[in-house]
Amino acid sequence: MLIALPPDAAPTLTIQSSSEENMALPGPLAIAPQPEGFLRNSEGEIIGGAFVPAQETLPFAKPVLELEEVGTVRGMRLARLTFYPVRPSDEQLQVTREIEADLSFGMADTAVFQTDSIAADTAPFQQTLAGLVANPAQLQGEIRPAAALSALSVTTNETAVIEVNETGITAVTYNDLAAAGFPVSSVNPAGMKLTRGGAEIALEWLGDGDAQFVPGESFRFYARPWFNRWSENDFYLLTTGGGSLRMGAQAGPTNGLPAGTLRQTLLLDENRYYTSDWVGRDGDRWIWDELALPGNETGQYDFSLESVNSGATAELTLWLRGANQSGANPDHKVTVKMNGVSLGDILWDGKTDKTAILPVPAAALQTGNNLQLSLPGVSAGALDKVWLDAFQVTYTRGSGAAAGQVQAAGETSSRQYSVTLASTGGAAVYDVTAPGAPVRLTGITVNGAAVSWGDATAGTREYLVVSDAVLLAPARVRMATPLRTTAVTGADYVIIAPAAFMPALTPLINLRQSQGLTVALEDVQAIYDAYGGGQPTPEAIRDFLADVYGRWSPAPTYVLLVGDGTNDPKQYKPDTRRTWIPPYLADVDPWLGEVAADNRFVTVDGADLLPDMLLGRLPVNSLAEARVVVNKIVRYETDPFFGDWNSKVLFVTDDPDSAGDFIAESDRLIDKFISAPWSAGRAYLNPPGGMDRDEVYTTVMSRWNAGQGLVVYNGHSSIHQWGAERLLHLDDVAGLNNNGRLPVVLQMTCFTGAFQEPFWDTLDEALLRQEGGGAVAVCGATG
Repeated sequence: MLIALPPDAAPTLTIQSSSEENMALPGPLAIAPQPEGFLRNSEGEIIGGAFVPAQETLPFAKPVLELEEVGTVRGMRLARLTFYPVRPSDEQLQVTREIEADLSFGMADTAVFQTDSIAADTAPFQQTLAGLVANPAQLQGEIRPAAALSALSVTTNETAVIEVNETGITAVTYNDLAAAGFPVSSVNPAGMKLTRGGAEIALEWLGDGDAQFVPGESFRFYARPWFNRWSENDFYLLTTGGGSLRMGAQAGPTNGLPAGTLRQTLLLDENRYYTSDWVGRDGDRWIWDELALPGNETGQYDFSLESVNSGATAELTLWLRGANQSGANPDHKVTVKMNGVSLGDILWDGKTDKTAILPVPAAALQTGNNLQLSLPGVSAGALDKVWLDAFQVTYTRGSGAAAGQVQAAGETSSRQYSVTLASTGGAAVYDVTAPGAPVRLTGITVNGAAVSWGDATAGTREYLVVSDAVLLAPARVRMATPLRTTAVTGADYVIIAPAAFMPALTPLINLRQSQGLTVALEDVQAIYDAYGGGQPTPEAIRDFLADVYGRWSPAPTYVLLVGDGTNDPKQYKPDTRRTWIPPYLADVDPWLGEVAADNRFVTVDGADLLPDMLLGRLPVNSLAEARVVVNKIVRYETDPFFGDWNSKVLFVTDDPDSAGDFIAESDRLIDKFISAPWSAGRAYLNPPGGMDRDEVYTTVMSRWNAGQGLVVYNGHSSIHQWGAERLLHLDDVAGLNNNGRLPVVLQMTCFTGAFQEPFWDTLDEALLRQEGGGAVAVCGATG
């Protein structure tokens, strides 16, 4: 039972009377196993399949009556009242046949719900919830401002976005900024401020000390791109006005210090296979390789190192994942070799992560290297499956010349160091131990190709050696996209789209405005820049929506995202389509793990998963596709086809199986919801007595083309089709020429709405994009 809680309620539940009895059992209850792959523990590991020991506390032990607050919808608090009439206890069942209880809100007076006094921006939610809660008179609330956002920047016309994709000292010139449109001629360099993720980054000014930025001047900063799963680039924002953080300086002469050694680290990571149910060490869902016994028992991984000191030992770090589980413990064994030299075996158990650090003996590392991983099996006939996420080699640098910048760690005590560069013009050494505030070392020595410096500081420091010839240039410099909605104070309907698709949206905006809604259109890039520091993340979109939800009056009720998105936004796979607006990926599927959960974009009021705005997406990939879908919607609402087609509902089902009796469920829907003027048609797969596959298919296509107001499907699906028998397939959509007689399609099934798939169109997307037919709106599962 759903209960409305007044805003300031402190509810208490008091049982006044109950009728109970105990029913003896012949023995303790046998507790069923948890389904395999259904639950995760606090570390995110999939658990299940094991019986709970009888001596443990029963996991489903509950009070007879329980009140749980489930969340807040647009300021309205909701709670769930649950009655547990039968409860196991030792070798008996406690059965409650009747119960009487009082629920007190702890308030002297409670306002009465009045349908004629609802705020316009809350009415759609409040009217719907009034029919669901047991006490609509207490359904009250008001929209509260969102908690203070960690807004990274408020973009202005003087904000430049500097995109980088390499670690090292990056130089930004006058010409770089001028070409992007940055107002270099009017900027005082002393007031330039560089930030990343809201934190200020120290920059080094290379110019004179006057108040003008002129050609030939530039600045440098240390870029260390942070991993994010949405872009290969990292983003630094350059703004003007106020003071700025500058790099410090520290004396770095050798001064007779003893010679030290430098340790370099090379991280190798390739992303070949997507794993929706596992998070890697860096938060990504991609793995490099899968080893399997039997099958692909051995993996070979070639890599090169620059200037290896072969007389020193090294260290190999491997990030692995057990991908299967057997009865043995341990059930994974990986044999590791480097250039044919055995480094040992790694053993562990279960579908768990394994980080292994192995010593590499002297002389085992070379300039060109081969890492070999193999699965010998923990025992004869054993099955084993292991994923490789990445590996890292830490080694002592030799005296060979560096082709680029050199970043390396020193020793813990005072030492002098030397690095050989291919070019030493403009050589410089930086201490980058604190990445946001590097320090330039002064007094370094350049002798031929060797750059030497000393450091009397205690503790291991990280150094970066560079020359003018190997300075990094930004991957891109651009001006931040300004928000279109800066002056907006309220809107009912918010559209978020890339600028490339906006020309298609005018008819839809005009339609919504003619229906009395105020409409706000925002550029998704502007949202990334203002709320994500340039990062194209779903969290930036959510932060924007949370911000305007709390600030605007009216607060948005409807949100439309215009643009497709995938779970491969970096396009690791060459045939992956572009992500125009990212899906909100979350671990919500009990079996797959991560799928698109766009509902999370609008769960902004309270720490719950209840939507506070109504959100939809047009998963289009071009301006042409956007025009097709928008024109279908506008024509459907303004120029509908005549006839009774819109009162017809076609119910389609798969044949019953262990997953459920789809036919019976469909009939229940018809009995409960379909009455005049609506009429129901049936296309049920139910051989041998009912329709076979061809009859269902023919019925679906012919009735769809004749016009249906609703099409409802219940059964199994893939991303391409209904049912294993192919009751309706992606390829059939081209044959739907129902023109303006467009149904709304509702599906109780799997996968047809998985727009996040990077390579293929889903059935739902095809129905929506089909010109001259298909559907006007589709509701389907992303997992």
